[in-house]
Amino acid sequence: METDTTKESSECRFICPKTLRDMLMKLGEVQPKRIHDLVTVSFIFSGLRAKFLKMTCPKGYVCILETLGPISYPESESNLVPRLTSILILVWRMKKLLKDTRDVVNDEEIFIPTSKNRIRKPPIQSAFHFENYVSPKKRKTSNSSSSSNHDTTNSNSEV
Repeated sequence: METDTTKESSECRFICPKTLRDMLMKLGEVQPKRIHDLVTVSFIFSGLRAKFLKMTCPKGYVCILETLGPISYPESESNLVPRLTSILILVWRMKKLLKDTRDVVNDEEIFIPTSKNRIRKPPIQSAFHFENYVSPKKRKTSNSSSSSNHDTTNSNSEV
């Protein structure tokens, strides 16, 4: 059996998982409540081998990547039926997963507007807070108290 090529290892470890996650997140934007039902798949063909990648997000916050394979292509008549059968079964399963994902994405909930589910906007926040407000005008006080305050401030300044 062949060893992993550079192309195959970079595709399986870096490029495809990132692309699958990006596709899954885009699909999740369409149906955020049902992200756990969404699946993305990838096929990687390298030489006479094929690998299949499947990404899911069962809890909604962590993606799980499953690698299926490698499956070798038939090289002779003796292994034609078993190898071709395993490839066809995997392709059929992936196609079923993609159809289920398509159904989830295209599933729209019926929305009937009522007064209970009306969108309420929060009140606009004031930039001016009254609890911290200090009046710019000073209070008028009686002449005697203001003169006594004035005298004490002058006596403190002389010392």
